[in-house]
This record gives sequence, C-alpha cells and structure tokens, in this order.
Amino acid sequence: MADDVGDEKQVKEKKTRHQLIREQQLAELYAIMQTPGGRAFIWRLLAELKISTFGFSGEELVKAEGARRVGAWVIEEVDAAAPKAYSVMRDEATSREVNEKGKNNG
Repeated sequence: MADDVGDEKQVKEKKTRHQLIREQQLAELYAIMQTPGGRAFIWRLLAELKISTFGFSGEELVKAEGARRVGAWVIEEVDAAAPKAYSVMRDEATSREVNEKGKNNG
C-alpha cells in the first residue's frame, strides 16, 4: 500500500526515521573525527580531491569540478558532525608538514 502523503502520522514516522538515520550518519562521522588517524585520512581525502586547485580546462575541468563537489560535501558533513574538527585537522596537517620538512632537512 502506498504512503498517504496526507496522513500526518505516516509523514511524522518517515521524518523520524530519516532523522534517526541522519543522526546515526553524523555519529559515525563524529567517531571518525575523534581519532587522529580518522582526521588524517579525511585531510588526505580532501587533498586528493584537490578542492583548492584551479586552472583546469576541457575534460580536466569536468573531473576537477566533480572532485570539488565531493570535497565540499565532505567538508559539510565534517562540519555537521564535528564543527571544530576541520580546524583541528588543518592544524594537525600543518604540524605534520613542519615535522616532515624538519626530517628532510635534518
């Protein structure tokens, strides 16, 4: 039997199911963002998606735009799940870069 969009109870139940699913998704991402390894992985993913790279043309432009859209979505999800995590990831990435440069120069 099809859902009756006029049935307020069915609409509320669907909304509640959707909200529960969304809360679970955010909780899962929050758990990932609480670990240094999870944050490092998400940072590498964003770097791979090249969301800050411009100057593509032709077919490269289409691929880059698709990657940027995925990257923007990842950032939105991270912000929704753990609002302070992006700045923590950025600081940790900067620290890793400084450490790597120090190792390579030393």
